[in-house]
Amino acid sequence: MRHRLLHLSPMSHKKPPSRPERPTPGTVVAEKHRAKLNSLPDNQRAALLEEGMQLIYGDQRPPKSTVRRA
Repeated sequence: MRHRLLHLSPMSHKKPPSRPERPTPGTVVAEKHRAKLNSLPDNQRAALLEEGMQLIYGDQRPPKSTVRRA
């Protein structure tokens, strides 16, 4: 009769962070407004995204991807 060794680790090998991470200011703002923003219609969401991209990149927008996703 052969015995099979099972590798069952009772503990994770990943060490937990020494201190809890603080949320960034952007994370705090996103959490605050998430419920309202999730209920926006697609056209309004696209307009806000365009405004944000204009603020971030100005006239030097990154090129759109040429890969089509189905």
